[in-house]
Amino acid sequence: MFSGERLRAIRLVNEMTQENLGKLVGVGKVTISKWESETTVPNAKHLRTLEETFLVAKGYFESDFELLSVYHKLTSAHKGKVMRYSQRLLEEQEQSVQFVAYQVRTNILLSAGPGETFEDEFETETVYFDKEMDHDVATWIKGNSMEPMFQSGEVALIKETSFDYDGGIYAIVWFGHTYIKRVYREEEGFRLVSINPDHPDKFAFYEDQPKIVGKVVGHFMPLAV
Repeated sequence: MFSGERLRAIRLVNEMTQENLGKLVGVGKVTISKWESETTVPNAKHLRTLEETFLVAKGYFESDFELLSVYHKLTSAHKGKVMRYSQRLLEEQEQSVQFVAYQVRTNILLSAGPGETFEDEFETETVYFDKEMDHDVATWIKGNSMEPMFQSGEVALIKETSFDYDGGIYAIVWFGHTYIKRVYREEEGFRLVSINPDHPDKFAFYEDQPKIVGKVVGHFMPLAV
């Protein structure tokens, strides 16, 4: 891959302006600027002219020129060692996991049972997962009413929002407790439906002031780090 940085560096070492270099190569200074910023790259003819202008080896303006120039000087045996070592490094790199930290509210348990209080004041603990997911609130799930989709001990990720559509999975506060359920809006209130068929539906009347605090946008079992 063409390296605009290498072109810029050698131009400055030779105390050349973009305009001066452009005249030598047969292009305008705007083109030189685009090459250096890698907005565009020189064609084969212009690349050869650049190499001849600065008296450098073929391939000098490639981003991996220094690495390859050393590699090509090695014996066949040493090249083999470099390849094997490089392959091991690549395998290690691909196997390495980048952990993402999540701050989980410890005093809120999204219930798959009787419900838990959704407090304004809260403490957090840090857990980790191998994927970053957008959310506003992270908190624990307990109980089995939302199995098999949600497991007790998982972290639920909530995006703060109002009711969006029937059948969405929301965190809803009702009588001072917070539930995670499929929510359906009906004429007199919200019907709260569990995924686990062993748990009957609940009905939160509007007069009891149930509040949708957010939509569940993700969940995961924390990873041991």
